[in-house]
Amino acid sequence: MKKLFAVIIVLLVFFLAMDACDNDRSSSEEYKIIENDKMVDVMVDVHIIEATLRNKKISGDSLKKLTNNYYQTLFDKYNISRQDFDSSFAYYEANVGQLNNIYEKVIERLNKKQRKLEQIQKEQREKERNRDEPKKSVD
Repeated sequence: MKKLFAVIIVLLVFFLAMDACDNDRSSSEEYKIIENDKMVDVMVDVHIIEATLRNKKISGDSLKKLTNNYYQTLFDKYNISRQDFDSSFAYYEANVGQLNNIYEKVIERLNKKQRKLEQIQKEQREKERNRDEPKKSVD
């Protein structure tokens, strides 16, 4: 759970930095705000992407290219643009109550996925153990 909160904080800082560096966007330009439930879905996938990237044994340009590919796949999956995501995150960040609500749901879903994964891993270990045990013959 502590790791999850650390990841959330890192991502918040990351998105704040990205927003601050976004000089291409004119102040009059507006993008669609991703609705709350969809934003939860997107953020669950963002955290899965970030966890996956942290576990990769690559760096530099290869990591940057892989990151871009993962995020483009995410944006395509939800039919949103990078600008939609960034402006939505900035909107929810400015509306802390809504952001907290989103992250409560994100954490709940990630915990559920983690429990499911742990259950699958446990079942696989039990199958392997049973397969490796010598079978008793019945006389």
